Amino acid sequence: MDPVEALGEIAFWLERELAQTHRIRAYRRAAWTLAALDAAETVRRDGAGTLQELPNIGAKTAAVVHEALHSGTPAYLDELRARAVHPVVPGGESMRAALRGDLHTHSDWSDGGSPIHEMAETARSLGHEYMALTDHSPRLTVANGLSSDRLREQLDVVADLNATLAPFRILTAIEVDILDDGTLDQDQELLDQLDIVVASVHSKLRMEAEPMTHRMVVAAANPRVNVLGHCTGRLVTGGRGTRPESVFDAEVVFEACRQFGTAVEINSRPERLDPPRRLLRTAVEIGCVFSIDTDAHAPGQLDWLDYGCARAQECDVPPDRVVNTLAADDLLAWAAE
Repeated sequence: MDPVEALGEIAFWLERELAQTHRIRAYRRAAWTLAALDAAETVRRDGAGTLQELPNIGAKTAAVVHEALHSGTPAYLDELRARAVHPVVPGGESMRAALRGDLHTHSDWSDGGSPIHEMAETARSLGHEYMALTDHSPRLTVANGLSSDRLREQLDVVADLNATLAPFRILTAIEVDILDDGTLDQDQELLDQLDIVVASVHSKLRMEAEPMTHRMVVAAANPRVNVLGHCTGRLVTGGRGTRPESVFDAEVVFEACRQFGTAVEINSRPERLDPPRRLLRTAVEIGCVFSIDTDAHAPGQLDWLDYGCARAQECDVPPDRVVNTLAADDLLAWAAE
């Protein structure tokens, strides 16, 4: 087995099962180190016992490389494959089968852990037809948000990748911060160039209900916003601890989403699972459309759509009101309306 593929797949399964970040990075970085080497050099170093002289190669990753070269599939990879649960959670199988892509993902251009091409190739391998690359906007400095110039540079990178990945498509996109007054944290002319705009609140999450409602309604009504991301901002588990829901008038916000054609995101991250079931049912009753997304920050997390699909089916979300069940051209036509 190709050692780079073995290391990368180990990282994928670890990401998928929410393993500790330092363990995942060990395998990802080892894969990147070997990918930069000539394959013959990897074989030579394995035979000479000098793999660990390379940066990012330790005893465990060197053992994986040796097994991949001499025994086929490494034992650790066999173990991870055997314990992987399919689907990640049950209950959303029919919705998952209907999805064509993912409209909320991050790369190492902002706070993701992997390069764009790695995220895209994984999405394609999972059967996606498209993936929206929604790295953060400038104000979110803690997440290495993209300035206007960096976003323009990213658009060129995406264009080059799309030329090689077709018919799979990386949609040009952004997760743009909703500012305190509901305006967006990026130049309007640049937003107009993007395929998809996901707008999310990341600051002042404990704002009083009335100004928070106004803030979110202004964003939902913006003709350039396609998706309202993780609307309550809650965290229910995970390494960052827990965080309560933001307080706002959900009926008013969801009615604005309905009137202005903005999809309510069903965020599949296990620590978010946003919106909560009671609000998701409210949005269904009001007549909103939805986008079921992973908010993936690593390749293995792209397989988390099952979490959102299970909640969507549980709350009776009709598949024909989920925008990422659309083919890419139809989705882009919807976004442009």
